[in-house]
Amino acid sequence: PDHPRVPEARLAAAEAALIGPSPDLSFAKAQLETLAADPEKSASLNPSRIALTRLRVEDLAKDHPAAIASARSILEKHLGEPAANEAALILGRNLFQTGSYNEASLVFKNLAAADTDTARAETAWLLAARAATLVRTSQSQQEALTLFDKVIDAKGPVSSLAKLEKA
Repeated sequence: PDHPRVPEARLAAAEAALIGPSPDLSFAKAQLETLAADPEKSASLNPSRIALTRLRVEDLAKDHPAAIASARSILEKHLGEPAANEAALILGRNLFQTGSYNEASLVFKNLAAADTDTARAETAWLLAARAATLVRTSQSQQEALTLFDKVIDAKGPVSSLAKLEKA
């Protein structure tokens, strides 16, 4: 318990608990709570990594309001860091799941335009198109078609799915 790398091990354990088909949310929460209880010892950890792990717990627990708030906080405090892109993806998904389709589409479009990971960017374009189809305005419907075409033209891993959904 007194080893200087215990906080790092706790965070890694929390992250590992969230991987796989049956994530252990209570274990991950316990590790994060232990880290929060002694901020001096965990000061050497990357704050965006801790925040992203907490966000993943909230997302997996389907606590949409908490996940949305945490994702927005990460985007404000850690913009430009790798955690921001994953937070944006989780934010968009939670907004979509709560029926905020227009806002979800905007989040996905911003992520797709800024992300250097082409597979994630293409997925974000597809998710933006899906969200736009659920906004019941003619402008959104037209935008959805344009976004589907963008994904199809990219000829990436989700282009065939975009073809099916556009049809």
